[in-house]
Amino acid sequence: MGVTADATTGAMNVVDYAHHEIHQGSHFFVRDIADQAITTVFDLQLTTPDSLKFVHMLWNIIAEDEVDLFIYEDVTIVNAGTVVPIFNSNRNSTKVSTLTIKSQINASVGDANVDTATASPAIQLEHTKAGANRTATSANRDHEIILKRNTDYCFRAVFTKAAYIAFDLNWYEHTNKAYVSTIPNWNP
Repeated sequence: MGVTADATTGAMNVVDYAHHEIHQGSHFFVRDIADQAITTVFDLQLTTPDSLKFVHMLWNIIAEDEVDLFIYEDVTIVNAGTVVPIFNSNRNSTKVSTLTIKSQINASVGDANVDTATASPAIQLEHTKAGANRTATSANRDHEIILKRNTDYCFRAVFTKAAYIAFDLNWYEHTNKAYVSTIPNWNP
């Protein structure tokens, strides 16, 4: 495969790496909406695989009204929620994601911590407030983060007012060649 040029301008045709992963069938997404009452807690429980495929993720979470948003790493999932369907961004690909995502709704933070414990050794990666003052706003990560392998994460929304929340997670799964080259007897 060579470099191609645009017929009109002569400019080189180049796609960024994430776009390349879409073409390869290794890019996935989850997009949904939840309507929650005041004081409820909505958790997305993510489990990365114990494999050499790393999850490179971006997210956008939009809230209609006031919501506290947290992202935790190394949580303890005690009671797994309902499986969230994951879709391949290349609708012609049969590849499936190695990531597992489940959703859990609880009446309070105390109840949520019974299902998904966020106490130590969990690490709070992010805390933000969205949708304050009845203005829909979002919390997003527009620079990719590579999730730690064989790890449980929790994306948690604590509703201080009744509100809709929309979540959009996008990621690709890639085997880091530099990482695997450090493993003894690795032969790609």
